[in-house]
Amino acid sequence: MKTPQSRHSRYTEQAIWSASLRQYLIEKTGLQKDSRVLEVGCGTGAVLDSLQGATGMVCCGVDINLQDLLFLHQTYPVLPVAAGDAYALPFAADSLDAVVCHFLLLWLKEPVRALQDMFRVVRPGGWLMAFAEPDYGGRVDYPQELAEPGSLQAHALHLQGADPESGRRLPDWFESIGLEDISCGVMGAEWQIGQAEPPLETETPTLAHDLEKYVSPDTLDRWGKISSAAQARGTRVLFVPTFWAIGRKGS
Repeated sequence: MKTPQSRHSRYTEQAIWSASLRQYLIEKTGLQKDSRVLEVGCGTGAVLDSLQGATGMVCCGVDINLQDLLFLHQTYPVLPVAAGDAYALPFAADSLDAVVCHFLLLWLKEPVRALQDMFRVVRPGGWLMAFAEPDYGGRVDYPQELAEPGSLQAHALHLQGADPESGRRLPDWFESIGLEDISCGVMGAEWQIGQAEPPLETETPTLAHDLEKYVSPDTLDRWGKISSAAQARGTRVLFVPTFWAIGRKGS
């Protein structure tokens, strides 16, 4: 069973992956240090803390998971957060300079409805930003033996209620709610053979959690060993296209 601590490890890793992209997108919008920014689905605070530290903006968060919010409050006591639903944010209309989310929309049954409420609370001329939404339908795995767990994980996410192909839908969702000046893209990756990337510290336990009902522990262990050996050589490929999008609310 996942705990706030284990989720925080995963969220922290994801926050590191997207840190440079977030900085680029913030600069692209022209937001200033006194900008008021809300993260919807802030979880345990990994992205929220990084965002405030990197930009100096006035950042606050909202999440529906009370356990995660308690962990956040204990870990980052200075960060202002509120309990709330993404479909009915506890903020006035036109009150924020930007609203952001990170690996959130794939978990929502009605992502467009949530984006519509984010749009509501952004001021005219303000920004809505989805920093990262994955698309497991375009996942690439190598060695070939690891294609099966990748496919099974997408299926497992679907059974958990997630949309494993949320990434490719992001531009359409942003356009449908009336945003202007929309920019979209996909995060990339680069590494050198013989100079392996840092270990994917939470990837194996995340895969084990997602697939524990579908495969045996011995199979998971075998896949883990194949992945670790390839990772050590720098030949492991695990690429999940991860999309981003930003858009401005018209004046």
